[in-house]
Amino acid sequence: MAKSAPASAGRVALVTGGSAGIGRGCVEALVGDGAFVAFCSNQAEEGRQLEAALNAAGPGRALFIEVDCRNATDLEAAVNQTLSFGSNRLDWLINNVGTHPDHAPIDHFSLDDLRSLMELNVYSAFSLTRLCLPHIRASKGAIVNISSLVAVIGQHHAVTYVITKSAISGFTRALAIDEAVHGVRVNAICPGAVHTPLLLSNANSLAAEGGGGDTTEDQLARYASDSLFNRLGSIEEIGAACLFLCRWATYCTGIELPVTAGVELAKPMKTN
Repeated sequence: MAKSAPASAGRVALVTGGSAGIGRGCVEALVGDGAFVAFCSNQAEEGRQLEAALNAAGPGRALFIEVDCRNATDLEAAVNQTLSFGSNRLDWLINNVGTHPDHAPIDHFSLDDLRSLMELNVYSAFSLTRLCLPHIRASKGAIVNISSLVAVIGQHHAVTYVITKSAISGFTRALAIDEAVHGVRVNAICPGAVHTPLLLSNANSLAAEGGGGDTTEDQLARYASDSLFNRLGSIEEIGAACLFLCRWATYCTGIELPVTAGVELAKPMKTN
């Protein structure tokens, strides 16, 4: 009996910030389901290593593109390379790239700090979406934006980051309304604490801010204890959510999917 093609065979995706962390989880999930996935970041060595590993494993294909996602010319070039890679087709865009500054009260952030963070976390998604939409409309595809649980519940000493993720969530809802007429679905993932290099950096910042002898490991344990499962999430779990929203969630648009192990629920409800 002939082996059936992978579910996402023939689909083409573009993922920003795809060489590490949550972006990597999304790239791996989509390639693993048979898609052709272009992914970009400014980490060339890391990106090329992932490209080689994914192309060796299949069943889909991967293309790494070195990009500064704050640069409009770079983004336009990335879209053109993706279209060449995918035979002039684009089905899915995953706006993932972003960073989280060290924790500090608002007094420690300048207006320029906020502008710089907005450029990476928000403006890049807006700019790239505008470039990709004509092609995604043609394929009646999907956009997945990586927001955050903190867009809903806030976060201690992270006002600039929360502003950017709240913007991504609002962008998702507004764009979903506009693009429904074109058959394009627009959804967001709101991760909780996921074990990534960025979370490690975040934990380092909190440990240093605390001044009470807490270590990075103490902070990671605190993140884990906030979830109903008493553990951190994995990039593979976010990748699975991304694949669901791209491939299977054909009656979902404008949603923010929490992948949090219940962190947002009241802590007294925990039973373990």
